[in-house]
Amino acid sequence: MQLHRKLAIFTGIAMVAASSWAQDSGASISGDDEEGYLIGASVASAIGFIGSAKANVDFKPMFSFQLGPVRVSRSRANTLLHSGRKAYETGLSTDLLRHEGFSLGASLRWDNGRHIEHDPRWADLEDVPSTARVRLSARWTMTPHWTVSLSGDKDVMGRGGGVRVNTSVGYRHVLSERTFWDFTLSAGGGNRTFMGTTYGVPALAAATAGVDAYAPGGGLESIQLGADLAHSLSRHWVLFGGVTLGRIAGPARNSPLIDRVSTWGATLGLAWRGGF
Repeated sequence: MQLHRKLAIFTGIAMVAASSWAQDSGASISGDDEEGYLIGASVASAIGFIGSAKANVDFKPMFSFQLGPVRVSRSRANTLLHSGRKAYETGLSTDLLRHEGFSLGASLRWDNGRHIEHDPRWADLEDVPSTARVRLSARWTMTPHWTVSLSGDKDVMGRGGGVRVNTSVGYRHVLSERTFWDFTLSAGGGNRTFMGTTYGVPALAAATAGVDAYAPGGGLESIQLGADLAHSLSRHWVLFGGVTLGRIAGPARNSPLIDRVSTWGATLGLAWRGGF
């Protein structure tokens, strides 16, 4: 078995062990709102920095449920399930620590990579392979409205995914007991390996596309501003939606792959919460 796969398995075991330690030591592994599950779906439309200017429209199922000390989730399910200020990671996740507004968590998630379709310029450019990533995140709830987050994740399968880092500031504006807005300003980047795999253009691909080869270093990747609205139709049903604006930055902006420096995305969905 390859070293990276062993590391992924070890990390999963460590997540469970760490959460058990947190329970035994008296640290909070999760809150009173840990119970429950969610199923739902959304329709999302977005334009990326790379590829066609035509917006993609995707149907995305979502779910969230507890499996012992570990929570399994997809997309925004945890945010919608837990209407309080507590936040949980997407993927296979667990809390390592919760104490007076501060939380430290770990998760294992799947990165789908990248494939450029319908563009003959990049016929000789290799796809970015899908891979598993281990993520550590810290979150500080400063007030009932303001939060600050810092996270980092690493490709644990050795597929060129490298290391990524993200930081964000969030503000929650409560309209009523059933409705709230979440506004988020975030910035992310990566090391040389991540940037090279995602935005680099090797000599062969550059020659086919008629551009200069490009090998970026590590640095800032993008800045994003998001606004998400959630409204509880009833105890179990929740309607949600949001918009995101993005701006490419740092070494990524100079890549010949970049077709546009600004992007947008929009989501609308419906979910059902149960088990509480």
